[in-house]
Amino acid sequence: MGLSDVWKKEQGNQPDPPPQGGDKESEQAPLVGTILADRYRIDQVLTYGGMGVLYLASHLKLHKKFVIKMTLLEKKITADQQLFQRFRREAHAMAQIHHPNVVEIVDYDVMDDRKPYIVMEYVEGENLKQFMDRHPEGLDPKTFMTFMEQICKGLSAIHEAGIVHRDLKPNNVHVTKKGDQYHLKVLDLGLAYYADAQTQTSHQKLTGLNEIVGTPAYMSPEQCKSETVNYLSDVYNLGLLAYELIKGEPAMQSKTLMDIIDKQISWTPTPIHRTDVSPSIEKAIFKAMEKAPENRFQSIKAFWQALQAAGEPAKTGALPSQEEKTLSIKPPRNQNTILIVMALIILALVLLLVLR
Repeated sequence: MGLSDVWKKEQGNQPDPPPQGGDKESEQAPLVGTILADRYRIDQVLTYGGMGVLYLASHLKLHKKFVIKMTLLEKKITADQQLFQRFRREAHAMAQIHHPNVVEIVDYDVMDDRKPYIVMEYVEGENLKQFMDRHPEGLDPKTFMTFMEQICKGLSAIHEAGIVHRDLKPNNVHVTKKGDQYHLKVLDLGLAYYADAQTQTSHQKLTGLNEIVGTPAYMSPEQCKSETVNYLSDVYNLGLLAYELIKGEPAMQSKTLMDIIDKQISWTPTPIHRTDVSPSIEKAIFKAMEKAPENRFQSIKAFWQALQAAGEPAKTGALPSQEEKTLSIKPPRNQNTILIVMALIILALVLLLVLR
């Protein structure tokens, strides 16, 4: 299953139709079939979202598939040199990330002066949400640690490039399995730029709520309050993701959007309560989900180190193997007494032989 199939499955058999009335999304629909930058043929719309449109495209010379993420601004980006330079700077920074756990940005530019876009590698597999739909009981500790290690490494690489992801959620983590080995990639970078660019040009957030940017069920309290966010917001997002991986259900659930936002700001998720999960792992996850940024881990690396310190999966409540039981048998408390008895027996045998 390719990435286009994943997005189709996530949105239904066809991408969500854009609203009518000449808005941004409907203006971009005619791009299907056109040639972008003399090398990318836009084949289909993958999905419409708050951050713009995702297209599946084919490179005319390389004969490879790519994913193009594009948004439409209210005014010409090239007319605003400060905004234009920021796009180029941040897109260039994203393109410098070459890490096995991050979807690679391979190209970027601006179409028609007001359509900034980035080109991403095409990834096989499925997203983490689809994977977790088949594991409602949560991941076993070993798989959990495997997934968290790769996500932490990918997110750390993004932070080292000076980028805050701002939208880490199961839909934005891709899972590929080859044999019995899992490989994960963090995707959908660039939310920070697109959010700020759209706000500067239309004075509105991309969600349509005029309040928030991101996915409420996976947002930090500061995001929900439209405050300035930094790397610590991603730490909170990762805490929510870790909770869901081990618990099997999202940390924040509600039937209403505003209730979820209220929970993100003031509510603590229910305990995990799994006998095979170390209390130290649960403690680390809840520390990452602290409401106040200063009370969280101060980096993704620190969060991962805390999970590692909690011990290997086999030490998180699992029963010891037969070999471990054998090795753990303790010797008698008074070994000196046994040695004395054995010496007396030997001495008695020697005396018997001599007297005969």
